[in-house]
Amino acid sequence: MQRLGFPGGKIFEPAAGTGNFIGLMPEGIRKESHFTAVELDPLTAEIGKHLYPTATYLNRGLQDVVVPSGYFDACVANPPFGSQSLYDPHHRELSGYSIHNYFLAKSLDKLKPGGVMGVVVSRYFLDAANGRAREHIAEQSHFLGAIRLPNTAFKENALTEVTTDIVFFQKAIPGEETDKRWVNVGDIRDRETGAPITINQYFIENPWQMAGRMVISRNMHRDTADLIGEPGRDLAAEISARLEALPRDVYKANSSPELVDAADEKPELVLPENLKVGSYFITEAGLIARRLPEQLAKTDYQLITPKNERAGDRIKGMIEVRNALRTLMAAEQSEGIESDLDLHRTRLNTLYDRFIRKHGHISSQANRLAMCDDPEYPLLNALESNYDRGISADMARKHDVAARPPKADKASIFSRRVMTPRQEVRHVDSATDALVVSMNQVGRVDLERMVRLCGRSEEDIIADLRGLIYFNPGKDRWETADQYLTGNVKAKLRGAIRAAEQDPRFSHNVDALRPVQPADIDPVDISVQLGSTWVPDTVVDKFVVHLLGDVQRRISYQAALGKWIADIGQGDNTTCRVTWGTEAYPANKLIEAVLTNRSIQVKTEVGRDDRGQPIMQVDETQTAAANQKADELRQAFVDWIWEDKEQRVELARLYNDRFNTNIPSRYNGSHLQLPGASLDITLRPHQKDGIWRGIQDGTALFDHVVGAGKTLVCVGTVMESKRMGLLNKPMLVVPNHLLLQWKDAIYSLYPDANVLVAEKSDFKKENRERLFARIATGDWDAVVVAHSSFKKIGMPQDTLEKLLQEQISDLSNAIIDLKNDRGDRITIKEMEKAKERMKERLEKKADTGAKDQAVTFADLGVDALVVDEAQEFKNLFITTSLSRISGLGNLTGSEKAFDLFVKCRYLQQKYDGRGVFLATGTPLSNTIAELYTVQRYMQYDELKERGIVHFDAWASTFGQVVTGWELDATGVNYRLNSRFSRFQNVPELNTMYRTFADVITRADLQQQAAERGTRFPVPRVKGGRPQNIIVERSNEQAQYMGVQSEVLDDHGKPIHRADGGVIRSWNKGSIIYRMEHLPRDPRIDNPLKITNDARKAGLDFRLIDPDSDDFIGSKVNACVENVHRIWEAWDARQGTQLVFCDLSTPKGK
Repeated sequence: MQRLGFPGGKIFEPAAGTGNFIGLMPEGIRKESHFTAVELDPLTAEIGKHLYPTATYLNRGLQDVVVPSGYFDACVANPPFGSQSLYDPHHRELSGYSIHNYFLAKSLDKLKPGGVMGVVVSRYFLDAANGRAREHIAEQSHFLGAIRLPNTAFKENALTEVTTDIVFFQKAIPGEETDKRWVNVGDIRDRETGAPITINQYFIENPWQMAGRMVISRNMHRDTADLIGEPGRDLAAEISARLEALPRDVYKANSSPELVDAADEKPELVLPENLKVGSYFITEAGLIARRLPEQLAKTDYQLITPKNERAGDRIKGMIEVRNALRTLMAAEQSEGIESDLDLHRTRLNTLYDRFIRKHGHISSQANRLAMCDDPEYPLLNALESNYDRGISADMARKHDVAARPPKADKASIFSRRVMTPRQEVRHVDSATDALVVSMNQVGRVDLERMVRLCGRSEEDIIADLRGLIYFNPGKDRWETADQYLTGNVKAKLRGAIRAAEQDPRFSHNVDALRPVQPADIDPVDISVQLGSTWVPDTVVDKFVVHLLGDVQRRISYQAALGKWIADIGQGDNTTCRVTWGTEAYPANKLIEAVLTNRSIQVKTEVGRDDRGQPIMQVDETQTAAANQKADELRQAFVDWIWEDKEQRVELARLYNDRFNTNIPSRYNGSHLQLPGASLDITLRPHQKDGIWRGIQDGTALFDHVVGAGKTLVCVGTVMESKRMGLLNKPMLVVPNHLLLQWKDAIYSLYPDANVLVAEKSDFKKENRERLFARIATGDWDAVVVAHSSFKKIGMPQDTLEKLLQEQISDLSNAIIDLKNDRGDRITIKEMEKAKERMKERLEKKADTGAKDQAVTFADLGVDALVVDEAQEFKNLFITTSLSRISGLGNLTGSEKAFDLFVKCRYLQQKYDGRGVFLATGTPLSNTIAELYTVQRYMQYDELKERGIVHFDAWASTFGQVVTGWELDATGVNYRLNSRFSRFQNVPELNTMYRTFADVITRADLQQQAAERGTRFPVPRVKGGRPQNIIVERSNEQAQYMGVQSEVLDDHGKPIHRADGGVIRSWNKGSIIYRMEHLPRDPRIDNPLKITNDARKAGLDFRLIDPDSDDFIGSKVNACVENVHRIWEAWDARQGTQLVFCDLSTPKGK
């Protein structure tokens, strides 16, 4: 640092230990410097404080240290090395960085422009293939040089053999260009084996800066590269010689922001222990204050001025109750004696009872408004359940009802223990027990932890657990057998075979994976259709030749479009128009239509309009004949495709390798202890299994039937994942009316949870900035928001652009490939149009309304989403070539569904597929296409990998279009309709679904109840099914729905059809007439408006015409009569009825 010109100043060390850098600092620099040292371990920090009392020692993790950017003159660091990441609410741009990269990036941010930094770090900082962290650092700094040390450099002090680098940076002055060549990596060759070794470009260009030579070394898991020094060399001399390559006197002094010390402006206060940022407290002078975030361990606070004395008394009273509650909860979680608990519980009861006598229940609106800004108000509120605000005497007189006082039930903690001490296991006797403890504590195989637990070496533990754990070369980590030998075992086997070719030790993995490979599906059990996208286009081409002869044709499947391109010439007339087609729709055009999913219709001219243009009408007879021939073609393809043995084997292999790849994962959560969970709740086995699944996979769809308790599964998943360090800040997105119910559920299972519930008022424009700041800066166990509020949290523009590019990149790449290969111009033009249409469509979706762009979803630090009642987001846009096909749902989609999709993709891309949890009891409600939507939310990348990310590709593999006669929208006429309504290849689709879906059915719950000797409490429906009560319709209703009459000519005579029948029409203005004469402009009339009018008329015609008579036989009157009859029959037993009606109901003001 002296060579770089640093004379002394404010020095930052983010991982100080006991202060070795301070002790070895040259005397001249030490006299002119002040050290700020950060150390997580309390004992180590205490030693450092005693050794160097003039230094400022902060005993906390770097992620919890708040300091302005550009504050320090220099930084020295030896950061911890590892793949784990830290969550820092003040540096969300660093989320996802490995711990050593995070330390370097944050330390650089704290340097003044012109300041210098020297770090001792593992070689993997410079040599890692992923250069994201280096790119971030290179944007802000000049790389001054590096020295690579032999792997034995720290063996004497740290007892480790690891190749390390000493790296130097200078913080760039804004506007300066920086050299980024050092960000890149390249390969050199091992002298002995010739194997490639990936190292940083700097060392490739400056090999003399390495104090030795790079060689391939063997370790327990794989071959690694290390720097081996020359024996007998003086390491200090080696370093000194290489320091000459560093530039001299580059350090530039610069000014920095001064910290605002709260103590300089306000009286110094001793804040209560463990007080959360934002929480209220009472000062010794009896004033109300709120804790503010600290900077460099300097606490800060803000005095609060209540609106009036009574409001102040309310807040003080709730602070006292909160403090008493916290004291009791801490005592319950410690190894205290029961009598102490009784004292704390008595004090809580006394303070609470006194408070409600004076100020009413904590849940009352007045108390909520007074205390809602305190982050622990939800904890206070959880002390009450079943709150009833009562009816005041004034309200009772006004509405002529009986008055009643407010009331609420006390929580269980007022009367009994609800938590137990957390007892961390520190020693076990066997490797098996160590594995169980590791999985329970951190949710994964942690060999370092297991070594500490049982006191044995890694080698011994691995040997003892042979067959129970496997090293996954694809994920570079140890996994349990349940994890490794399930899922996509075919891909794992391929990876294991490749690894075994390099390292024979992986042959053990190969031997374990071979027996669990899924048995091949026989061709007879594979559903295939003309248009299945997994079938090679050469096979379809051969089928056309087989059927029509060697006609002119162009048949190809464009994966980027997810559709077939077909242009088939006509062959023999009899073959095309009689055998396999019709006169109006020959076979070549039918094959094109079937391949490209076009609706097959024959239209004929029935007259001319006012402008002389032909009026075309569907000819039902010819259309039915053409569709019949299309069905015969489809069957002919199915019969032909499996005839040839060689082709049969090839296609079966192709299908099995693409879709028959997975073994269902097994999740047994019986070992989960759920530290911190309430003793009042006992989770059922399937709930623990679901929680364990969520922890292991980091993503899941909880497809649990009503009554299965999926809410607690979601709560347990996020709370356990947070405890294990797998999540930092989950956001729970719940239906508006369930917002507070979810809050209650969280506190019922975890009384000590730290939850932020964002209510509707928080999302008002004037309050959003404060809410987003609270979310971003708080260490929340969960943030709960409502569905309607969630969409008001915007996404960064660059993230939206990245998603748009992801959606159209395949099209762009395919267009380039076709142009390079001089592909068909028509196909290229069609693909370019499709690209522009998709781009325009997605940009419209991204350009939504009331969202704040100042603070976006990416700024909040949220790393997981839990979406309850996820079926509310089923209307995700679908791009398809299917035309005039029913059963596809809303192709345009909704903005809220697109918003969720964007946020899901953001999390999945950032956290390697983790972070998305959906919960619903009805994943499919209207159409089978909704399953495709669920899969896009949950396994988009897998759909892409299998070539079925486009809807048409997915539909041709797992669905069928069925054509048949159906009632039309009028409810009186039949029409020939094509509907996407049938699944195929269900076992393979189900396997894909089960890779992310945790399914609990009513049958599962009934079986669990039977095993316990009870019956699942589902009341039986009287008569076994719903009762339909048919009512007559009035003359007004009949006329409004539609009445047919003869069509007369100008002479008043009936007009006849060509077959002699009389033409009849519906009365103008009726429902059926409107349906048959829809205007081009949907603002004038549209099917939704017409259907809604029909529903209103069906309920009571007075909803259409308020002046109409009360028809005695209407639905409303029939319902009233039925309700009255049941009331009379059950009144003596206080029977209760529920009446559901979604029309003509009172609206809240």
